[in-house]
Amino acid sequence: MNTISDAVPEIFHIQFLDLFLEVRAVFSHSLLTRLELSIAAPATQPIVNHPLGRRLLEILKGKGVSLDSRVYRLTGTPFQLKVWQETARIPHGATITYGELAETLGCASPRAVGQALKRNPLPIVVPCHRVIGRGGNLTGFSCGLDVKKALLDIEKACTG
Repeated sequence: MNTISDAVPEIFHIQFLDLFLEVRAVFSHSLLTRLELSIAAPATQPIVNHPLGRRLLEILKGKGVSLDSRVYRLTGTPFQLKVWQETARIPHGATITYGELAETLGCASPRAVGQALKRNPLPIVVPCHRVIGRGGNLTGFSCGLDVKKALLDIEKACTG
């Protein structure tokens, strides 16, 4: 699997109201293979009108169901792929717990589901930010809990 260290990422920013996200997108053979997200300071760089950035923001706003599977590649174990596929079915603006996702998958271990989500290379495309801890706690997001909260806040603002 490609990582930031073996490919030069395209870096762009997404803006939603006063939130700025920096996106590092890695491509291999013209297919998106990895996304890394972080909170960016408002005036760090101008917002680039990147086509992938526009599409990701549409997905977060609920204006698009998903990214066309012909433009990305997910690589993982059979269990990870199963978890990611089920996670992609979580509706925009909804959340479920790790336990509920594990139960849906017939898996006895919410932790195993969490470990699979931790390795999700394409957050937003596979919306692992929609999986939360018991009692509504924000836990376990590879891009950081501040980004997880920001993504959920964008979806909440655009739902209803």
